[in-house]
Amino acid sequence: MAQMWPPPKPKLAQEEFDESVKTNMEDFDMNAEEAIKSACEEFTVQGYDISGIIKKVGGGQTDDHPLTVASTNLDNALETEIAEGSPFLSALLALRHALMDESADPLELNAVVLKAKTYVPAFIACCKLSAACLSAAPSSANSVKEWFQTAINVTKRIMLLSVEARDLFDAMKGGEVVVGWLRDHAGDIALQVAVVGLAEVAALKEEKNKESLFNAGFGEAALQLLREAVNRCEAPGTMSSSGNDVTESPAEPSASAGERQVDKLDLALIRGCCNALRLLVTADDDRPAGSAAFKNARVLAKEGGASATLMAVLRSPVMRANSAPEALSEARQGGSSTSHAATVSGILAAVRQFAVNDEICREFAEEGGVLAVGALLDHHQRAASGSNEGCWTGRSATVVRAALLALRQMVNSDAVKVLLAEKGGIEMIMNVMSIYSTSENILEPSLGLLSSMMLRLPEVVDKAAEAGVIDAVLEVMSGHPDAGQLQRAGCMVFRNMAARNVELRPVILEKGAEALLRQAQAKHPNKCQDVGAAALRDLGLEDYGTTLVVTAPLS
Repeated sequence: MAQMWPPPKPKLAQEEFDESVKTNMEDFDMNAEEAIKSACEEFTVQGYDISGIIKKVGGGQTDDHPLTVASTNLDNALETEIAEGSPFLSALLALRHALMDESADPLELNAVVLKAKTYVPAFIACCKLSAACLSAAPSSANSVKEWFQTAINVTKRIMLLSVEARDLFDAMKGGEVVVGWLRDHAGDIALQVAVVGLAEVAALKEEKNKESLFNAGFGEAALQLLREAVNRCEAPGTMSSSGNDVTESPAEPSASAGERQVDKLDLALIRGCCNALRLLVTADDDRPAGSAAFKNARVLAKEGGASATLMAVLRSPVMRANSAPEALSEARQGGSSTSHAATVSGILAAVRQFAVNDEICREFAEEGGVLAVGALLDHHQRAASGSNEGCWTGRSATVVRAALLALRQMVNSDAVKVLLAEKGGIEMIMNVMSIYSTSENILEPSLGLLSSMMLRLPEVVDKAAEAGVIDAVLEVMSGHPDAGQLQRAGCMVFRNMAARNVELRPVILEKGAEALLRQAQAKHPNKCQDVGAAALRDLGLEDYGTTLVVTAPLS
């Protein structure tokens, strides 16, 4: 079913704002500051979105802006030759400089991009340079390739400035063009990284662009790129975690695997493909009435082999810190491991977004994905506790949260809940909660995962109670009274524990859950009134609040 969104606020035109400011100054004798403030208040009350408005006198006058000049020059130079110092390359460089100017006002840049339609000449420049790459002489091939990458980066920057700029991607058949570039430049990983990055930006909050990319076959192309990248970085002897308990750390790579580094370009390609695929199956555009994201996920999972491909990535050396020795060395010396953590988190986010129904969740489990994610989670939480040198504490929280969210999505399948519980998942989650006891960013998805695992399954609830989940959740809720979303997750844990396991109700109440549930309702009525009341009701209390939202009964 397509996701429905509330209608967005209408966007105010810069010209209307400028005219209002002018009127305030000329007719009401306001100074500039007063006129701008009055115009902002007026249009806000009228329900307009003024987030993209340049809030200064004459903000729409951008004809002399460096970006306007550069856009015009590039448009005029599109038919000229590609040569060092040519008008075409000079205009492209000037456009890049104007876009990357850190002192420039982003709102002004956005206004210029929209007014001058900067995207159009930039995208045409990409097409021109792509064709030039294919026909370039060996002596100039690298230079032309670098210019093509520059043009792609310029176009990405333009699209990142606003949704309106990205609207032109579909209008210029962007999906077909991007897939054509991937086909034309097959084997050139650096160009593949750049092109996939462009597709990723195009798909951000743009339903039409997602459709354009999907219909052109970008989903299948990105999955194929993932398979090729995994094959390149797969080391002999790498052990699959599909047969291990999730409480066991992934096997260390063998000597031969340890000697082989995951290439930075392959790492970037895998990260880019996963991010682009995730956006392709994410309903994040609030302008259309619905989204085809759910359908896209099902089609790519069923016909494109998305589940098996993502599982291959999960089992590859890419997921292990030890397979990126350069990054690990930097981390040990106090450097940054952001790139590897971002890659792993991006892969997990893609897994989460593709797990849209029971069939796909089961397929992930059958491919060993559930246990692979569990092993990865255990690996990184051990790193945070200092018991595993194979990862670095500073970036582990990012991966831990991503793994928790991926598992939370996959346990929508009852079969996955049972599998995870049998393989030590509950104990692992409690370890995570203990290690990250001060991090609400980790505790909330931990409680959410526990709650989802126990839904409709009394046997999992029994395992959780035996493992000490009741005390652990009480400790988390009492330690973070101001975290509304975390409190909501705690309420849901107790509701799911009490709903079918009648014998646990007095135990939960004796340990003090009632007071914490009522406190959550009082402090966070918007987030906790309904779930808090449901928990109190299922615990057998008659007084469970006056604003209970009746949810569907558990069957």
